[in-house]
Amino acid sequence: MTLFGLPTSSAAGIMLTSCVSGAQLSNYATFLTDPQMAPLSIVMTALSTATAVFITPILTLLLIGKKLPVDVKGMISNILQIVIAPVAGGLLLNRHAEQSFGPCSCK
Repeated sequence: MTLFGLPTSSAAGIMLTSCVSGAQLSNYATFLTDPQMAPLSIVMTALSTATAVFITPILTLLLIGKKLPVDVKGMISNILQIVIAPVAGGLLLNRHAEQSFGPCSCK
């Protein structure tokens, strides 16, 4: 935090941003460059998103916890609500909506 002489709040924001998974754009880039590798990129993104629930708060605690208080349980709860719950809900709707309403006829 002191390498560039930034205020603690700015340095904490930069560290938090660096702790967050950012692999979603790689799926699109992989699809554009080598479509055969797209499934692997999607699996890797899914794994990084799933592990981010625990890795992001732990890294934040390790990197920022000495200077600022970090609520690990609160972060895990927020990540579950913001990321995992909508993804799980979408997967469930996708699975059960087709059975209830039939396939989508959108083109």
